[in-house]
This record gives sequence, structure tokens and C-alpha cells, in this order.
Amino acid sequence: MKINAKILSLGTILSIITFLMMMLSPVQKGSSASSIRQTTYADQYFDRNSVMQINIEISEQNWADMIDNAAKEEFHEADITVNGDKYPMVYIRPKGNSSLSTISKSKFNEEGHLKRFSLKVNFDSLNKNQTLAGLTQLNLNNGFSDPSFIREYLGYQIFEGMGVNVPAFSFADVSINGEYFGLFLAVESILEPYLVRHFGDDSGVLYKSVGNKLTYTGKVSTDTKGLEVKTGGDKADTTALMKLMKSLETGQGLEQILDVDQALRYFAVSTALVNFDSYQGNFGHNYYLYEQNGKFTVLPWDLNMAFGGFNFPGDFSSYYIDEPTQGALAERPLIATLLQNETYKERYHEYLQEIIDKYLNKTYLESEISRLVSLISDSVYKDPTALYTYEDFKANTSLSITEITTEKKETASKDSAGSTTNQSQDTAVRKDMMREKASFSQNTLPLLSFALATAESIQQQLKGEIPSTNNGKGMGGEMSQGPGMPPAQWENQDGMQPPPMGELPEGAFKEPFEEAGDPMQNQNPNRPEGPPNGMNRPMGPEGMNLQGNHTGILSTWIIVIGGLIMLIAILVVLWIPKRKWISVHAGNQPTL
Repeated sequence: MKINAKILSLGTILSIITFLMMMLSPVQKGSSASSIRQTTYADQYFDRNSVMQINIEISEQNWADMIDNAAKEEFHEADITVNGDKYPMVYIRPKGNSSLSTISKSKFNEEGHLKRFSLKVNFDSLNKNQTLAGLTQLNLNNGFSDPSFIREYLGYQIFEGMGVNVPAFSFADVSINGEYFGLFLAVESILEPYLVRHFGDDSGVLYKSVGNKLTYTGKVSTDTKGLEVKTGGDKADTTALMKLMKSLETGQGLEQILDVDQALRYFAVSTALVNFDSYQGNFGHNYYLYEQNGKFTVLPWDLNMAFGGFNFPGDFSSYYIDEPTQGALAERPLIATLLQNETYKERYHEYLQEIIDKYLNKTYLESEISRLVSLISDSVYKDPTALYTYEDFKANTSLSITEITTEKKETASKDSAGSTTNQSQDTAVRKDMMREKASFSQNTLPLLSFALATAESIQQQLKGEIPSTNNGKGMGGEMSQGPGMPPAQWENQDGMQPPPMGELPEGAFKEPFEEAGDPMQNQNPNRPEGPPNGMNRPMGPEGMNLQGNHTGILSTWIIVIGGLIMLIAILVVLWIPKRKWISVHAGNQPTL
């Protein structure tokens, strides 16, 4: 019996030790939890030929609190049903930057517009084993700045067609507690499941830019500001990032640290889509960098302002394919360095030509616009919270062609000498193209006309008929009034004019990039990707605040300490001899 007891106790101890080793051992490269999950969600739920059906069940109190305090971006518990499949206990919150601040301050409450926030859904925050067929996080985008409802969809589709990795996406009819809320674009978050789908595993480090132009000064705390670590925080450091930026500065060794071909494809599409709410625009944001085995890949994000929806006047008088930046080209070294190389520049031009031939032609655009309008027209018509009227939608997706000029303006010297220009004509045409009744904010040009005018301008530049450069000045960096900006008459509830697009109003969330020596701040806890559990994220090398996995370090150590206490208790009970405080003899009373 004693031998069996010791064997049993030894087996128990070994089991506990094995459990503790599993808890403490780091995740091996390429074998994280998300890597071994199924990733069938793209085929199972994101059917681009149908509209996804989503119902969010949430208490009236939670919904009211979330909407009334949307700027806080706090998570609330809810249940969600996707195409008939119910997923209980998810976290949901409003999301956005310009759209969130603009809508939350708008005067359109009486029409229900205040409720029209984009939403973020976390499937595995409350239940670690729950995913949407492998997807952990879903975004429901509200179509801000896009009366056509299809700019982001079409943008991702063209990126994908040109060989650039994109998130899964499809249209979705969203209901709240069974009541139709509106048409959204469902887009997967660029996180571990996305990386597994496109790169085979999530062993690398994923960065999101919230305002970093990849300029190199040699100072880590300055050069890495505006980059958030989204995955792989335990492996993240600044060495690879600084090596990339230095390579962009010198032009040396670029192919060893950057997927050059993917970058050329990325910028060719972004330029062709006139997508300035991106690395190429004023804010240098809305792109991801994925570093795997020492090499970076550029990834697109947030395309609702593609096709000229962000601060683009529409006459192409300052549109240069070889300087496709708002502001000086040198301030965007990832583009400038690539285009300094004649081989890369030639390939970039080839990709632009391919985009024109395949996607910015009348046949493709008319076919896709017709298909998508047919798919979502009923949803748009009955949408009770849409930021635009149904008439806006029809006008912006019209297949009739509105002429806009693609002719470059004459040089400044000729203008100053008295040469006539077509500026007045351009202004009149643009005004005619803009929506006269802005039901919410942006005056956005009709999609087909704009895309065809873009193609014409690109083709003329590729043929050398009009300039493709501007002496290094790019397309100009002034935030002039134009499509993609709130109209002049826009006011918030306090009668204040809105901030420039991309800026938040005073008192709203701002990225905490002020502290020196903190090179890469992660997402502010006021708008977390995960649940508001109050736990600090692990600290990485050189003071970087890195986002780890969903299981907090504190929880892990509580389990470890508890296991050790259990182990000690077993040892005490089974191995330490008992002290005989009372002697018992057969047939006698106890002797004290």
C-alpha cells in the first residue's frame, strides 16, 4: 500500500510539473494558438455574391451607453448571430478616427445618424476558445465619406487582383436586437488569422501605422513613433525597423529587408485609386508592416476614401504618378527610394498599366458597379441610419459619364505671364459633379467618372504626354476644401467647426506619443483591441509597450503559484512522517 501510494503521489507530482511547464513554455515559432485553429471563415462567411446577415443582441442599457459614449470606444458584452450561426458572449465597441469624432459631434441626431458608428467585434475576448470559423475579430465599417457604398469593397478587390494581400470582406446587413440597423462592409481585422491565411503562420511581428512616414534620423524614439505592435510583441524590437528605415534612407540592401515587388504593387494600386487616406497622404497612416524572418511586407487598410474621397479636388491638375504624395516626395522615403531605382520605377509603371487595362476601364467598372448596385440596392434603400440619401447613392454609382478635365495646368511662369487657364472651367465642372445635397459630410465625385478620368491621366503620363513629376513637391500638402473633407457649413453640436480630416477634437482620444524614450506606443487603453481587463501589456525591448496575446501575464502567474502551492501540499501530506501526538492502544483509553 505504501508503494502504491508513493507511485500515485509521484504520478500526481509529474502531472503537475508537466502542466506548469506547458503554462510557462513560450509559444514556438509558427505554432501559436491562432495558427492551429481553423481558418475557413473567408469561404464560410465572406461570400461576395451575397449580403452577410448579422444580428447583434445587446441589452438596451449597454447599447445606449455604447452609443452615448462612443468616443470612449469601450467594449460591451453582446451576442451575435452571423448567417444564422449564433456566437454568445462577444465584445463590441464603436471604432474609427475621423468618422467617429465627426459623427459623435454631428447635429444629425434627429435623423438617427448619431448611431451610425463603425463597430468592432471580438469573438474570443470572453470565451478564449470561440472564433468565427477561425476569425477572432470583425469590423463593420459604416461607409463614412462614401455615398456609393462600394469604394472600399472595390478598392480591396483591385488590390487583391493585383496580387496584394487583403483582408476578407463582404457586405453585411446589420440588425440590433432584430431591428434593421443598416448596410455595412464586414472586414476582417489584420491580426493572427489573416497572417496565417496569407503567410502560412503568424510567427512574425505585425505593425500598424497610426502616423509614421518611415523617415530615418537614427534616433529610435523619434523614428518609430506612430507604429503600434499588433501581433508578435514578444519578438518585437527596433532593430529590424531601424534597419528598414536606414535602407530606405540609403537605398542599399532594400531587397534583403523589404518585399519590393509587393510594395511596388501596393503603391501602384494605391496611386491608381487616388487613395490619400494612406501612407501617401498627409497623415502617413492606414497601412500595416509585417516583418517575417527579417523581411517586411506592406499591407493596405481602410479604403473607404479611395477613388478621390480624401482631399482631392478632382481635376487632376496636381496628380503626378511619379510623385504620388500629398507633400514633398522626399517625406515618403518608401516611395521615393523605390522610384529612384529605374528598374523598380519601370515595374511600377507596368503595374499601373496593368491596373488601367484590367480594372480602370469602362467595361470592368460598369460591370462591377452594376453587379454591386444590384446586390446592395435594396439594403441601401431601406437603410434607416445611412449617412447619405438613396438619391446620393444612385448619383454616385451612375453609369453615365460626367466629363472632367485631366489636362495639366500650365506652368506658373506662363500663368503669371497672362496665359489663360481652365481653372474656372474646372471649378464649374467639379461643382456640377459634387452632390448638391450633402446629407452628411463629404462631397464625393461619381465613382465611374472619377475612375475613368484617373485612368486617362495615368495613361497620358505613362506616354509622356503630360508631366508625371513636380520637381519633388508631390501633389501639395495643403488641406484645401474638397471631396473627402467636411463641407464648410458643417458644425458640431456646440457650433464649432470640425478639425481637419484625421484630427480629433479637443478632449478626444489622442495617441500618447509625447513621452520621450518610448519608441513604439501601443494602442491607447481607451480604445483597446481586446477586452478592458485592466491588465498591462508586456514590455518589450527598449521600453516598447507591446501587445501580447489575450491571456494576461498576471493570470498565468496566478495559475503557476496556485500549482506550486498544491504541489507543496501534496508533498507535505504524502512524504513527511506524521508526529504521534496521541498514542492509541487496543482496548485502552487514550493516554495523553
